[in-house]
Amino acid sequence: MLDFLLEQVSPDFSNLHGTDSLGFDATYNPHLITYVSAPCSGGKTHALANLIKDAFSRAPFVEPQRFMYVAPTVDLLGEFSTLLTGLGITDQTTIASSTCTKDVFERVTKHLRSSDLYQATHITLITHATFLRLPAGLRHPERWRIFIDEVPQIDHFQNARLPETRNTLAGCLEASPFTEALVRVDKKQGKSIKKLLEDTGVKGIADMLRKIESPNYTVYTDAVSFDRVLKPTRANFDPEFSLPLLAVINPDIFDGCCFLSANFEESMLYDLLMRNKKIVVPNEELTAMLRYQQYPKVVGQRAHIRYLLDGKRYSKSLRDKFTSDAKRVKPAIDDTILNHLGREKFLLVANKDDKGSLTKATNAERLSGSPQGLNCYQNYTRIVFLSALNRDAKHLSLLREVGFSGDTIQKATLVEAVHQAVMRTALRDPSSKAAVEIIVPDKWTAQELGNILGCANISRLGNIVLNGVLPYTQKDKDRRHDFQKLFKSLLVIGRNTNISSGDDDEKLDSAISLPFLLKDMKKGSYFAANGSLAATNRLNSGISFTLHDTVTATGASEHAANLLPAQDFVRFLRVASRTPISRKDELPLLIPSIFKENPKGGFRANDNFAFSSCLVLDFDGGALSPEIFENIFWHSAGSSGKRSFIICNTFSRTASEPNRFRVIMPFKKPVTDAKVFEAIFDAVALRLEQAGYPKAESKLDENSRKVTQSYYLPCTNRQHKDQAFIRAYGTQTREFDRYAIDPEAYEVTLPRTEPLPCTQTPHPKRGKDDSPEARKHIESAKNKLRSMTSGRHQLFFDLGVLLARKCYYSLHEVERELLEVAGSDPKMKKKARDIMKSLKSRQ
Repeated sequence: MLDFLLEQVSPDFSNLHGTDSLGFDATYNPHLITYVSAPCSGGKTHALANLIKDAFSRAPFVEPQRFMYVAPTVDLLGEFSTLLTGLGITDQTTIASSTCTKDVFERVTKHLRSSDLYQATHITLITHATFLRLPAGLRHPERWRIFIDEVPQIDHFQNARLPETRNTLAGCLEASPFTEALVRVDKKQGKSIKKLLEDTGVKGIADMLRKIESPNYTVYTDAVSFDRVLKPTRANFDPEFSLPLLAVINPDIFDGCCFLSANFEESMLYDLLMRNKKIVVPNEELTAMLRYQQYPKVVGQRAHIRYLLDGKRYSKSLRDKFTSDAKRVKPAIDDTILNHLGREKFLLVANKDDKGSLTKATNAERLSGSPQGLNCYQNYTRIVFLSALNRDAKHLSLLREVGFSGDTIQKATLVEAVHQAVMRTALRDPSSKAAVEIIVPDKWTAQELGNILGCANISRLGNIVLNGVLPYTQKDKDRRHDFQKLFKSLLVIGRNTNISSGDDDEKLDSAISLPFLLKDMKKGSYFAANGSLAATNRLNSGISFTLHDTVTATGASEHAANLLPAQDFVRFLRVASRTPISRKDELPLLIPSIFKENPKGGFRANDNFAFSSCLVLDFDGGALSPEIFENIFWHSAGSSGKRSFIICNTFSRTASEPNRFRVIMPFKKPVTDAKVFEAIFDAVALRLEQAGYPKAESKLDENSRKVTQSYYLPCTNRQHKDQAFIRAYGTQTREFDRYAIDPEAYEVTLPRTEPLPCTQTPHPKRGKDDSPEARKHIESAKNKLRSMTSGRHQLFFDLGVLLARKCYYSLHEVERELLEVAGSDPKMKKKARDIMKSLKSRQ
């Protein structure tokens, strides 16, 4: 009885036609996704066209059907439209940039809402870009039979340069946790992205903002970057900082669709659908109509794949490396291919920024970046594929965090692009017997393509050897010679000079003599630096440092103590910075300290520390960039917040690791207490943290806090010459006196046992300095503080030190002066109390 009842209620599908069954599946399961995964030229498009033709021929007898054909390019839409017309299908509408002058998306949405479409069988042709913007109601599988030719791009990445309207963005966007490292970026409830887009400041990220608002995409970023850039509580935001944003398509928009693609199971889209538990099955109706479901053996037999590089995959960074015969890799590849092909015509696929000789060859036909489905190049029997399609490192990182494997990304991006390009040639024509030569950049790509085509004829073209060492040019040799000459002079002088000996000025002055020649590369002249000033003035206005040749140096004889005026020190670093080297240990090391000789122990030790006249900060590839550091301590710092410093690259700085750099911050006078040196480091680190860059994120090396730490001198890495830089701020004489770090401001914060002259006890000789000149300086500082609205704290602290240390005011008088400046401002009053606590702690 049960079997009988089931027969009565179960529909009979046996007599359904192909298009009927296709529509039936979607009707009964609108979430079903089908696909036809077959090789290029396998007949996928023709099978679809015949299926649609059959539906049109039966249109008078069945309910009207609405088809939607979605293709990646306008050219492919045109080819399919021509194919349909040839089959007698005229009730079709193509809406793309080639068919309408007005807004394409607006025209499409108006067309899809038209009631006329429901009166007869019809097909609409649109591009991927338009389809991915459609709202759910206009692409519902119960209304449309949707066929998507080729796999659409499912991810979009932007390292967004945030506009000055950062606070507006922070008030409109919010983050919700996705993984430990990732957050989802969403629009805050009640906020309008459309209104936000009216602000011209967000023009650069307008497309990503639309994706954030759209239900068709999910936008991700890493939690640390979002907090630093968009969290309203963060201070001192740098407008140049970029926020990495990854938009991934919502797989729900493909419900009910049918994909026509080669190697669909290897695509990132298939991976995304499966990870989101979508029902994805082959479309048996269309598959049965294909010419073939895998490449015939003859395709692989006709192909000959050649590659140029062995051992490394091709990339943009590799293009500018050198070969063993002193050529750049990309020109070497171009020359090898041109010599091989001669005047033969060939198809070329290359990056947009490729301006090499191949792109200028008259016998080259450049193929577009999206050649899928095109049949107009079947007369070509040679193709060169040299596009470097590697994604940005941050882009890859976010994709992996979302769930894509590196192998899936690589195959779906590079290998499928090569496959699609190659199958535009004569290999696409099943009637052709012509052999086709395929040239790809590296062996890995050749082997992956061979696996797809069934081609075993793979061989190397040319003999390009990577990792060659480029001979030094004459300019390079001159720069290396200039530095070695200067360095040897400093070594000789430094090893015969005892800067740390004695305390009396006469002895120290006689010990300091630095006659040497230093070439000014811009002016082409030489200047001399001689120790003619008094020793105290030299120490206070110059930069002292110790040089040594190797990291293993231990004894005093292996170190050279030197002292240079601030501007000469900068010139010395510039000469070093321009010196091209292959290994970082080709240049000597610098210690920002001077040491006393100790016959009982090692030389470079805390116990032997004499003094230091600068702080060196080492940043090892964190979130802090050189430009942001320059903004924090100079461009956006205000007059009271500026500090003198020299900033330069380290040897390990590359295009992919641009945040490896070093900063040298000079002191107004030598620091003789290691604890003061540490306090200065802590203060600089705190300022960076307040700007949103704690040590963990900026990768500030904690060893920079040590007075004994060595650093390699600035240099030019021969493999990354474009990454070398050196810039100086506040090192001119007047600027140095104003902006160099004043150790006294930090000495006053250290706890001491002896009383300071800033107590109630007046100066032993003249008491409190209340002279007109002193009052003039005090009133000038107070007036400046009153006129400032930000960046006042450091100057406020300096005023307290001036009153206590220079003018010998009592603590009560200092407090009175500070509170007078603070007025009714609660923050300034609190700062005044903090300053007083610091001064009192030193009694």
